Amino acid sequence: SSGINDRVREHLQHYYILNLIEKGTNGGCRRGVCCPGNLCLISLYDIWWCIALHSTVSTNETREFIRWFSSKVCLVLLTANILRISFWFGKFYETPLLIQSIVMICTMMFMLEACIRLRKGKPTTLKTKGKHFVDFVVEDFWQWSLFSDYLQCILMIVVVVAIATFVFVDNVAYIEGIGTLSLCTEATLALPQLWKNFTSGSTQGMSVKMVLLWFLGDSFKTLYFVIRGSPVQFLLCGSIQTLVDILILYQVVTYA
Repeated sequence: SSGINDRVREHLQHYYILNLIEKGTNGGCRRGVCCPGNLCLISLYDIWWCIALHSTVSTNETREFIRWFSSKVCLVLLTANILRISFWFGKFYETPLLIQSIVMICTMMFMLEACIRLRKGKPTTLKTKGKHFVDFVVEDFWQWSLFSDYLQCILMIVVVVAIATFVFVDNVAYIEGIGTLSLCTEATLALPQLWKNFTSGSTQGMSVKMVLLWFLGDSFKTLYFVIRGSPVQFLLCGSIQTLVDILILYQVVTYA
């Protein structure tokens, strides 16, 4: 407990001192969340997810969206961002990056709820017989009937990661490991889509605008990591994502 409290206190003091220094030398806040560049980092990367979320409530695009989007994407991004938040307790990184993880978790929960609702064609609160998290059937993992089952699973992941971080917060190998795992997982998220496009020779369900927005968000994010001197895990993640975006963009243009 004292280890985590000391780390949090150290992070907050570090952030506060940097803000004071940069306000005094530059006449404004460069590291604060209010900085336009930081706001772009928080919003630009997530904006295409908002567009995708909007498509789930559009009757004209619902069928195409469900065919293209996999709810396992939500699982990967939720887990990756939960690990990234835990990484903050052991190794300081800028607050906008922490806020971005929180925003992404909220976005993925809304996305997941929409996918479950549309897949079933009925409210997620309706009591139905089917697959449930508490049954603990491995074959049914992430294929449950109700949104509440997914919430229980995410809560369990949060509790396990929180306990592990509480115990190993002073262990450098653990902290570096969860940081690398979270960001590399997020970085390789689009690889299955890249491979699917390649093997099928089609990019049905994807548009140039969507992939361009994806590419711009990842490019801006990577540049931000370089300029701000973020931990190497962030730079590696951004670089891989940008490369995969370029390859998918090439596929969208080629297979059109």
